[in-house]
Amino acid sequence: MESRSVRTVRRVVERAAAVLRRRGLPEARLDVEVLLGFVLGVSRASLVARDDLEVDARSRAVFAGLLRRRARRVPVAYLIGRREFFGRAFRVDPRVLVPRPDTETLVERALLWIRARSGPLRVLDVGTGSGCIGITLALEDPRVTCVAIDASADAVACARSNAEVWDVGDRFDARAVAVESFEPGDPFDLIVSNPPYVEPDEPCDPETAHEPDLALRGASGPFPAIYDALLTGARRALRRGGAMMVEVGSGQADVVMSRFERSRLFSRVECAVDLAGVRRVVIGVDASDGHDRTRAP
Repeated sequence: MESRSVRTVRRVVERAAAVLRRRGLPEARLDVEVLLGFVLGVSRASLVARDDLEVDARSRAVFAGLLRRRARRVPVAYLIGRREFFGRAFRVDPRVLVPRPDTETLVERALLWIRARSGPLRVLDVGTGSGCIGITLALEDPRVTCVAIDASADAVACARSNAEVWDVGDRFDARAVAVESFEPGDPFDLIVSNPPYVEPDEPCDPETAHEPDLALRGASGPFPAIYDALLTGARRALRRGGAMMVEVGSGQADVVMSRFERSRLFSRVECAVDLAGVRRVVIGVDASDGHDRTRAP
């Protein structure tokens, strides 16, 4: 018969973390604590603080199922159905990419630009996925109204769900349409995008392989075709004096910046680095209306 000590949070975590470490997962204990906390309905901090509590048989069985899937590299965010982004929890599932901390750099630079301007602002979020970028901008500044587009109807459904959770449905209009087919109507002040930039023959790591291929590689063709499509769209959709900010993969910034400069849409093109020092966001600003107060301090 299993001893009582094996059933405590401490022992369940230790044993499960050992399983994941043997599978080569680098943050095994963190993953286990998040998953067990999810099963028990408590925060990770509460779980760690009360690690002498007993885990009942039903909870152990549910946790074991999640652990098996995590051992197969299913992302934790898919297992618990949410991921934190910019301090907020967003619903995620295999219909959309898991939001990354790298993308917060894009949001930070977009907010810097937004806060330097006055009046209402129209934002176009291309390839919205979970909606985390456009929804965050709307939450951070009530002047923002966002139109969010994605080629995947499933992704749009997820984004709309997140907009409802965060009560910004009246300022977040998600539409299932590819950028190449999008008819903008009224012009936009700002375009933001974390587009599919993984090249067709580029291998994915075991976790990324669980994410939707359309969101990783897209349908516009090999890099940098998606950025050419974004620039074509910007020519139709961007207001005079507007800006476009896009996330890029490691090593892609120079190529994308060159595309931005050759488009002649912008009076200034620059690049922002993420927390790891990777050149992550390419920024094009049209200062023709005198607004050019967007440089980071």
